Parts: sequence; structure tokens; C-alpha cells
Amino acid sequence: MLTYHPLLAAALAICLSSCSAVPLTSLPSLVRIDPRTTDFSVMMVALAAPRSIRAIEGSVQVEFKSRIDDEPERTDTFGLTLVTAPVDLTDMVGTLREGDSLTVYALSPEDAFRLNNARDRLIAERAAGHKVKGSIGVIARSFCQAGGAPAGDLLVTTYLRTSETRSFVPLVRDFDLASQPELAASLRTLPPCSSGGAKPAMASTDASQTRQ
Repeated sequence: MLTYHPLLAAALAICLSSCSAVPLTSLPSLVRIDPRTTDFSVMMVALAAPRSIRAIEGSVQVEFKSRIDDEPERTDTFGLTLVTAPVDLTDMVGTLREGDSLTVYALSPEDAFRLNNARDRLIAERAAGHKVKGSIGVIARSFCQAGGAPAGDLLVTTYLRTSETRSFVPLVRDFDLASQPELAASLRTLPPCSSGGAKPAMASTDASQTRQ
């Protein structure tokens, strides 16, 4: 069975499952997502986090795990890139805290095509009578510090927009990274962001720019 599990994974590969913290108000929108037919070319992922923490460019990826019959599990990765086209952030900016940044990611056309094909191949294998399993997740593997070590709560909110939702839906709201001691320690000792390590995008914003 093909399942959909949006995840955020941080520097030490500690994963935060959206299934355990998804807001109840998001459920009506999320249940409409069908991983068998959703169009990955329009999928977008947004991350609201303290401005002092930034995902390194190229480290945010979609992982597609699949298994056919008793074969070893296969993992394919597809790069998420910063969105440079204008994006409607209305659904998210009103909830940003002072000092937060909001960054939007999407698959490149090439990787969206590859992921659609990988999904369709697995569905075809099932139709041919094979036993298949699959899961799709979003991870961010590497972070850097942008302007000093983070202090206090490290609240993170993730959003998902798909061809079914047509707007950004919260997956995990205000998850405190500081509640995970090892993860919090690693985030506070991250190297500083280099000038080319994490480029800003037109679809990125921060709370200081959106609050009156």
C-alpha cells in the first residue's frame, strides 16, 4: 500500500512525524490528498522556523521509499529547491512569530517528473499482482546558523500544499526542537551559514517584515 507520511528530519536524522501533531483543523484538507494521483509538480512545502536556523541549500529533499514483494527496500531522493516565483503566503504569515522566517520549497520540474514516474511504476507493480509498500516523506538533512546561536524555544511549523489542498495546510504547528535535548544541542552548535550555503528566495519572508 502506498502511504503518505510528511516528515521533517533535522541534523541528527531525528524525525518529527506530522501524524502525531497535525492540527485537527488540517485534517479535512489532508484527508483529500491521494498519493496515488496527486501531482507532485505543484506540491510545495513551507517551513517556519527561527531566523537563526536555516536549512542549507540542497539539503531539503523528498524521500520515496518503496518495496516490491520480498526485495530490499529502495530509497529514491528528489531535491526540493527554494521557490523563486511569487507565492501567496496569506495562509501562513499571520501566524509567524517575531524572529521567524518562512521558506517555501518545491520540486524541480525534472524531479517532479521522476517522482511521478516512481509512484506510477509502484502502482503498476501492484496492478500486476505484486505486493508493494511505499512511503513519501520530506526531510531537511543539514542546517546552519544565520546570525548567532539560537536561544530559547526553537518552534518549528511545517506546511504542505498539494494539487488537492490548493493552499498551505499546517502539518506540525509549533513543535519545539528544544524539547529534544540532543537535537537542540546540535542545532546550537551548527556552523555559520556561508554566503552561498543558503540563498534567500522571493517566497521567503520573516515576521519582522509582516507585522505592523
